[in-house]
This record gives sequence, C-alpha cells and structure tokens, in this order.
Amino acid sequence: SIKAYPDTNFHVIFPPYSRFLYSLWKNKNPYKYQLYLETVRYLVFEGAKYNNLTIYSFDEMAYLNNLNNYRDMRHYGTDMNKVMLTSIADKKSIINIENIEAFIASIDSKNSNYKLDEELNYLLNSYKR
Repeated sequence: SIKAYPDTNFHVIFPPYSRFLYSLWKNKNPYKYQLYLETVRYLVFEGAKYNNLTIYSFDEMAYLNNLNNYRDMRHYGTDMNKVMLTSIADKKSIINIENIEAFIASIDSKNSNYKLDEELNYLLNSYKR
C-alpha cells in the first residue's frame, strides 16, 4: 500500500478511454458516468493525503475524440504509451485537489459536446454496406 511504502513513488494513471465511450456513458448510462467522475474525484482527494502518490489523466486530450486512435472504445493505440511516459517524466497531465474541479468541468463539457449521435449513425451504417 502507499502508506506502507512512504519512500516509493506511486503513479496512478486513469486510462484514456475514447470520448465516444465517455459520451456513451454520459448519454445512455448516467449512473456509470457519474460513478467514473466520482471515482476520479475521490481518488484525488484521498490521494492528497500522500506525498508519494501522483495521479494522471489524459481525458482532456483531443486524442480521445478520434476513434481511429483506438482498437475498440477502451484500447488506445501504442502511441499513447509514449505520451503517458513523457507526461510522467515531465510531470504533466497531473490531476490534484487544486485542479480537480476545473478538470471535471472540462472533461464533462467535452463529453457533453461530443457528436455521439453522428458517430453512432456512422458506425451503424458502416456495417450495412
């Protein structure tokens, strides 16, 4: 546990699922979407108790908007691994108690404004061809 190893640095990364998936949750399964947001918020506030824990999220990135970056709604391309490692090295994409509310407002806006219906229609019609 984090508490048991105060001299070890821990890095928690929320996986960058596609904007399509987050928007789908928001529009079709609001309970799951709210649970996701509250899980992020909870971990940030609980994690603030430990100096050896850093939390990262990439959910604000435009990368999430393009389904071509994904094998499916959850599995991003290998190029994202470099982005994540670079962010850890450069101490970027960190979410903490100072920025969590602005972060959640930002991703909620992005997930709300995603053109889910257009993507769903495109996906459904692509299988009919």
